[in-house]
Amino acid sequence: MIAILKNIEKHQTKPIAEILQSLLHETANIEKEDDFDFGSPVLITENEELAFYRKENELVRQEYMSFKNKMTKLLDQVNVEKRSFGKDYLKLNLDKIDFDNFRKSNNV
Repeated sequence: MIAILKNIEKHQTKPIAEILQSLLHETANIEKEDDFDFGSPVLITENEELAFYRKENELVRQEYMSFKNKMTKLLDQVNVEKRSFGKDYLKLNLDKIDFDNFRKSNNV
């Protein structure tokens, strides 16, 4: 029984342990080489951060209001056309040139 255990240890366990140890040693060397310095972060004050977010918020609000006004104008030109048979439908009272200009201005 002892001879069998020594044989297993000699031919199976030790070589596998050595292989695993060499792999761990190589990955440690690779990790040391891949260290990257991101530099020191630029610290800003709370007031600068608030000013930045206020500015961005104002830009988003302006874009929203502009889009809202354009859509309101477009929807004001939509009429419901009633049919005697079948479903009613919506009709856009806008000529092709104005519609193309609307599409181009909104990148649609």
